[in-house]
Amino acid sequence: MTMNPRRKVVNQLVERLKARSQGLLRYVRTGKDSGYWIGFDGRRWSIEDGTRRAEALAHDVARSIRDEVRALGEQIRTGRLPKSMVEAVGDDRAAEMAKDKLAQLHKWAIKSGNAAQTRGMLTQAAAEMAVLPDMFDLDPLAFNCRNRTLRFAPDRAGVWGVADSAQDPADMITCLAEVDYGPAADCPRWKARLEQIQPDADQRAQLQVLCGYALTGLTSDQQFYIFQGPGGD
Repeated sequence: MTMNPRRKVVNQLVERLKARSQGLLRYVRTGKDSGYWIGFDGRRWSIEDGTRRAEALAHDVARSIRDEVRALGEQIRTGRLPKSMVEAVGDDRAAEMAKDKLAQLHKWAIKSGNAAQTRGMLTQAAAEMAVLPDMFDLDPLAFNCRNRTLRFAPDRAGVWGVADSAQDPADMITCLAEVDYGPAADCPRWKARLEQIQPDADQRAQLQVLCGYALTGLTSDQQFYIFQGPGGD
């Protein structure tokens, strides 16, 4: 069974697109015929940037083929054929193979540059690069800042702490807090505000625990909090 020539070209273009994405582009499947592109922007997986990245990569693939056509054409013209090709089949056969490859690449360059082929490339790539929405943001104890990803965890004694690490696409995090993490940073305004709204030290300590809990995705706390003041504010 032979593959449709157009499908064969599309498949080869998709392989190039996948290689160029370096694992930093995915298609989130939300239904049989629906979904969206999502791309890792260096800090998180961004829905806003996904479609732009996918289209840019598709155009890069087409551009790279045109570059290959020019480079191979120059090699044939000057007689400086790829060393691997010459070593494999000899000078005469290498020249013939190079011309055949140039003709094939030229056809690819023409086809890959048109809008229909680009759409076909992205449609096929979406099927091969698909993930599900529930594969993202799985760690309820991860908190992503602009410069680091924080993870909250208890030690062996049950005392909670935080560890920070570089942002990693493998974490599959889409959320981002617009703040930089500084392990030695102080928070005088935050402390002053806590003292203003809760003068009792014990209550203030519990309030801070509650605010820290809210940074996580945990829902295991079986407590109910009521905020009550003197009114008039």
